Amino acid sequence: MSLLIPLAQLAHGEVRLEGELEPSFLSAELDERRDLARADRSLAYQITVRRVGASIMAEGWLRTELACECARCLKPFRQAVEIAAWSLILPLEGVEAAPVVNEAVDLTPYVREDTLLALPQHPLCDPGCRGLLSAPSGGAKDPDTASSPGGDVSAWAALDRLKL
Repeated sequence: MSLLIPLAQLAHGEVRLEGELEPSFLSAELDERRDLARADRSLAYQITVRRVGASIMAEGWLRTELACECARCLKPFRQAVEIAAWSLILPLEGVEAAPVVNEAVDLTPYVREDTLLALPQHPLCDPGCRGLLSAPSGGAKDPDTASSPGGDVSAWAALDRLKL
């Protein structure tokens, strides 16, 4: 499914689009990036499109929810992604003109790009997430305070003492 805007309808006034795009609309790009987020719900949208001179102006909102894994602790959680004030101006003439196919302009690639840019790069289950907790039996230690195998000096302190 795509967001096609028939140019003939814009001649009579603004066009209002409302609906949902399938999760596959985003999932191919997310799978390629192998991110910690997965699109498993539809993207809801409400967009008003009008002609402004030799351009198309689109305004509205976009909303979806992702299945994520926390970048720190790998705990699964859901994260809402919302672009409350989405807008786009597409020229119909010139070098940057939007492609017109069968007298219609497809907004889908622009919605996809803006939605991908709004996704969190490092999703966190909670802003204060402390990550994976170390095991009580002497698991991973903080690298700044960890002692070297031969003594109680940290690796950073040993490097600081090098005279190069």
